[in-house]
Amino acid sequence: MIAAGLGRYPFDIILVAFNAADKHHPRPFASTVLPVAGARRVGVVAMKVPAYGRLFNSGALAGMHLAMGYTLSLPGVHCCVIAAATVAQLEHMSPLPVTLSHW
Repeated sequence: MIAAGLGRYPFDIILVAFNAADKHHPRPFASTVLPVAGARRVGVVAMKVPAYGRLFNSGALAGMHLAMGYTLSLPGVHCCVIAAATVAQLEHMSPLPVTLSHW
């Protein structure tokens, strides 16, 4: 579906769910979407990188750095967005020395 849409519309960038479980999907985005996006020079932003925590809970990955590392190692993925369930998680993941608890 996404690959077909890339062929029909002039996207500049797409937001797509990518994670380490993708390779086990019947139609993995890495092999179906990334080649088309690359050929059409469309930027790719990955989301749902830790698969809602399922990759951590199952023991498949030991941390966010591995989830992000895998996703960002895919040729054609330009960046990723990460969500946090709590402010504490966000502060822990932030590379900047900021405190967000006052928000």
